Amino acid sequence: MTISDRQLRRIVEIGRLSNECLREDDFAALMTEQMLVAFDSCSAVFMAFEPGEQLVLGEFASYGIEDRHTRAYRDRYHRQDPCFLQFQRDWIAGRVPVVATDRVVDSERAYRQSGYYREFMAATRVDKSMVFGLRSGDSLIGLVGLHRQRRQPHYSDADLLGAELVVPYLTTALRFRHYARAVEAGDSQAAASLATARAQPAPGAGLSAAALRRFDLTSRQAELAGLVEQGLTNAQIADRLGLSANTVENHLAAVYRKTGTRSRTALVRRLR
Repeated sequence: MTISDRQLRRIVEIGRLSNECLREDDFAALMTEQMLVAFDSCSAVFMAFEPGEQLVLGEFASYGIEDRHTRAYRDRYHRQDPCFLQFQRDWIAGRVPVVATDRVVDSERAYRQSGYYREFMAATRVDKSMVFGLRSGDSLIGLVGLHRQRRQPHYSDADLLGAELVVPYLTTALRFRHYARAVEAGDSQAAASLATARAQPAPGAGLSAAALRRFDLTSRQAELAGLVEQGLTNAQIADRLGLSANTVENHLAAVYRKTGTRSRTALVRRLR
């Protein structure tokens, strides 16, 4: 599984813009447009939640979708969407995965014959989707949906990996926006959190995308390497990712083997 140079450049551009456009009112719309291009999609939606909110759909920033279709999905059809339903089940179970249509439907034929597809998807000219969430602590703070038409291929393993690489950039940006609003409202506790969020780069932000691809690191291994680059200990990484200490050690050992390194310092130097 490899990510093309073009897609890597697009992902890096999303990271750059997510930092530059932190305070823009149309931040969600800007990011939605960029992700549409990066993942060769015909349309896209981006929804931001306030920390602590329940997973209840509200207003979307959308690109390439008519408002009436967005409203219909929010009000009714999300309850029939196999991608959203799988995402919801995984979220309740404590996971925030990247979900794609062909990974969750029993068969394409049955899917296209379903009421959801015939009544809603056909009207939007959307055939397949990829959905992923943005998490801060125990809160879901963002939800992204990308779409392709029937003539386009399913989202590939490389696309799913690309989505996982985008997640840290968008998560950090949304956290900053939430804290900034709290600071403007006079919340002194949020001010301290804002300083931490602003100073902390997204996992892997200081690493070379080309190096991550060259050593064929999985998305989890790349994420862990990014946290090592930030200076987190194994215990802190385990807490951040919701993993056991042994699992983190096993992942790190695998990263060392792939990169031919034996220490955290050597690993970071090799991947920059």
